[in-house]
Amino acid sequence: MTCLSLSSNMIDNDGAYEISSLLKKNTTISEIYLEANRFREEGLLQITESLKDKKNFSAISFKNEIIITSYIAHNLISFLGQSTNLKKLSLSFSYINQEYEKIMNVLKDHKNLKSLELYIYEKSYNISAITSLIENNTVLTSLSIQGQLVTSTPFGFNAPIELEECILRNTTLTSLNMQTGE
Repeated sequence: MTCLSLSSNMIDNDGAYEISSLLKKNTTISEIYLEANRFREEGLLQITESLKDKKNFSAISFKNEIIITSYIAHNLISFLGQSTNLKKLSLSFSYINQEYEKIMNVLKDHKNLKSLELYIYEKSYNISAITSLIENNTVLTSLSIQGQLVTSTPFGFNAPIELEECILRNTTLTSLNMQTGE
């Protein structure tokens, strides 16, 4: 088995623990889709803990309403730093607070990541982490970032200019979706 797709199965924290146990034992799974389930931070923490030592994943999708805590972010950063095959990462609808910049910094140098979806739950955030990712990741083709922003323009006063400049320098990005979610 190389793909584990358990989206929309009402999986709770107990189920997430079982998935974590499976991931620790299984060496062939390279794609995991756990969208629209009921596990919370505790469940995601278990799953990300089991991913820390994995290097063979090509796609991961967690589209659940979960706050990415510093512990979960630490596990994700550890995983992302060594996961050389990852091509698609989706943390949409997972509320990433102040930890998003750390995650973005790891992803900007990722050599295979082609598609990234993030939901950032923070009233304001530094656009430079996003522009740095767009400029430095030379294989990224699709980027979707959603979140709550409270600024005079969608991304801050100079953000549209910063975005335009970095997008023009990135020759691989073919799809950019940025929504405030408000």
